[in-house]
Amino acid sequence: ATATADRALGGWLAISQIELWLVTVPASGYLKIQFYTPYYMRVGDAHADPVFRGLLEASIAENDIDMYASNMVRAVDFIAPAKLTRGREKAGIPILARTGGNDDNVPPLNTRRIVRLASEWNRDQNSVTLSEVPGQGHWFSGVVDDDEVQEFLNTYLDPKRNPGLPHPPLPDAFTVSTINPASTESKGGIRILQLEVPYRLGRIRVHRNDGHWMLNTTNVRRFAFLHDVRLDAQSWSVDGTDFPDPPKIGPSYLRQEGEPDWRIARDLLWISQERYSSTYGPVSQVFNHPFLIVVPSHPTVIPMAEYRRAAQHLATSWYLFGRGGTQIVRDVDVRDGVAAKYHLIVLGGPLDNYYTRKRHSEGASGLLTFLDSGGVKIDQKSYEAPGTGFLFLAPSPTRTLMGLFVAGIDSLGFRRALWTVPFRTGLTVPDYLVVGDEYGDPATGWTAGDGAPFGGAGTKGAGGVFAAGYWNNLYVLAACLAALQADRACLAAAVPKLGPMVPQSALSR
Repeated sequence: ATATADRALGGWLAISQIELWLVTVPASGYLKIQFYTPYYMRVGDAHADPVFRGLLEASIAENDIDMYASNMVRAVDFIAPAKLTRGREKAGIPILARTGGNDDNVPPLNTRRIVRLASEWNRDQNSVTLSEVPGQGHWFSGVVDDDEVQEFLNTYLDPKRNPGLPHPPLPDAFTVSTINPASTESKGGIRILQLEVPYRLGRIRVHRNDGHWMLNTTNVRRFAFLHDVRLDAQSWSVDGTDFPDPPKIGPSYLRQEGEPDWRIARDLLWISQERYSSTYGPVSQVFNHPFLIVVPSHPTVIPMAEYRRAAQHLATSWYLFGRGGTQIVRDVDVRDGVAAKYHLIVLGGPLDNYYTRKRHSEGASGLLTFLDSGGVKIDQKSYEAPGTGFLFLAPSPTRTLMGLFVAGIDSLGFRRALWTVPFRTGLTVPDYLVVGDEYGDPATGWTAGDGAPFGGAGTKGAGGVFAAGYWNNLYVLAACLAALQADRACLAAAVPKLGPMVPQSALSR
């Protein structure tokens, strides 16, 4: 696998989140978007406190390579040809990290830091090969196909040297890390399925000793063992709970809130009741599966032409930034079978969109209520100001996929919410977001309402967000991962039960 810039970020993520590769050559890649486009230059950060900024940035933390450096630790290499330099025999998955010494697009600091982090986890400064070529800039000629790269690939991919091209054996100790189970695969046959606190770092530390595996977890609620020929545990334990038999492949292992011990969960009913890989957020996860755009057939608040333009904008943006295709369908044409096959981006609230009205009458999301005004209520806070827009994730009727609902109290609010849909790298959008007139100009998404580039409404970015946060594993409000202006949710001992999600007047339309 080879990659460059944004794609090199994907290359590093592939190494750290998916255990499939035999050899990798990430080139000219950055560590995280904050190192590539410095976030300290965002004016909106001056209008938001550090805790709130952290809540928003948690939505893109799954792309932070440094968080996943532990997943790059592998075993002592299974081939050690004489041509390898001293210390390289502990590389595990062979990585040749390349950068130009004069790269002014992605400075070499990024590659050096990734290599250092991986080497720290490997406890070997030579475990990852750094190739910084003096005098070269970004993505220089030969960066992935010169003699050095070819020799590196030949060393590990020559069938005569490495018959069958198997994965390296597992180390005696390794760590599985994730911030989002939706984007992280297994390591050593272990996959984290749910976190106790969503979007906070979760880890499983594994120690192997003569057929016994000892696991210790941090912020992990549910995990599973997957088929892996290297999974040789004859007995194992997790956080002091002993299992005298080999791990079961297929069922998950769960520790409920308040319970001291782990137990096996043999059935899959939890998938239809709780969040898992295909229903975890944040909002950007909706683009990781084929999706449809759902427009109203008989809107009453926002003109039909507005929704059609919005749907065309989304479809064009997906083609431009994601090189993907989608379809635009009417709300009355969406059946449960369609929602079970596709993620949906649903445009319009219950006063305009029949599908939104239907899903909320069914209780699609337990903590968001649409009001007669066209606004919304989250927890005990209502958002009804003119120009307010909102978007949120909710499970499909079968709870196997997701819907992203994008709406506004009026046309201005709807366009603000539309501009918030995260097609571009680094846009921080959690599971739900409510924005107001200081968030962004609905005409351009970036400037003030009168078109001026500075001053006026629409320039405060994060400071113009009314509410933001994440659902928990049951698709209800995660109280301490929510910001509802006064932050009352984090002070509440429990989330109060709300009334009907959709006003009866909306249901009668």
